[in-house]
Amino acid sequence: MQRPPKTGQIVIVIDPARGNNAAFSSRVAKLIDVIRQAGQPRLPSDRRYKAREEAERSGIPLKIETYQYLLSTAQ
Repeated sequence: MQRPPKTGQIVIVIDPARGNNAAFSSRVAKLIDVIRQAGQPRLPSDRRYKAREEAERSGIPLKIETYQYLLSTAQ
């Protein structure tokens, strides 16, 4: 297995729809596939998406004081 170079990648997306480039999302998907095939164990957003899935499944733990404070400010 080839080892990926010790470099980082960055993809900045502002608003691809405004660029009139319908192929953009498929190009990004291909880039992500290539990065993963090169041995990159995870991408920067992987942890965030995993945490979101867990929060949707199990909820977000709050101290009772925080919960009560949120309730009081919502009224």
